[in-house]
Amino acid sequence: MLNNEITRVDADPPGGSPAWAVVSKSYKLEEPKMKWLFLVFAAAMLLSGCVNLSTQIMPGQEFKQYKAAYIEPHNEDEFNLVSAISFELSDMGLKVFGKPFETPSDTDMLVRFSYFDSWDLKKYLKSFQIHFMNAKTGSIIASSSYESNGLWQGARDGRLEAAFNDLRQKLGYPPTKQFK
Repeated sequence: MLNNEITRVDADPPGGSPAWAVVSKSYKLEEPKMKWLFLVFAAAMLLSGCVNLSTQIMPGQEFKQYKAAYIEPHNEDEFNLVSAISFELSDMGLKVFGKPFETPSDTDMLVRFSYFDSWDLKKYLKSFQIHFMNAKTGSIIASSSYESNGLWQGARDGRLEAAFNDLRQKLGYPPTKQFK
């Protein structure tokens, strides 16, 4: 509840309208409202979880110069990340190959990824990292990483969508169409 004491300073000032002054101002939350506010804050913190999302485009690297890509597969790809990354690269105009380049050129890209899963009533994609590299030199062009605990953003799609949209925005592409 807000308490203000307002006092009239001059009943008939020379300029016309009366002048008013705030003599004291105090802010006091009543105890039941304070408890309710704390409970709402605590619930929001529990439900929100923490997300770390980072996309870096290396200085001097031009992602759009690349025409072809090869995505190194994992022995286990439980979350089908190869196809998700392949969709995004194809949508950005790159031709995605299913085998490594024999003699890579300056416009060939190598993509490596790693991920960790976790359990929260079911298995979910906890974190992942994607590195986009020049296939000829091995230098990193861009990297994207994502980490979140809990299922609040889904087991896979919401997480990939956030990371891909961050990458696409920084590269000047429109948002992903993959998860619509």
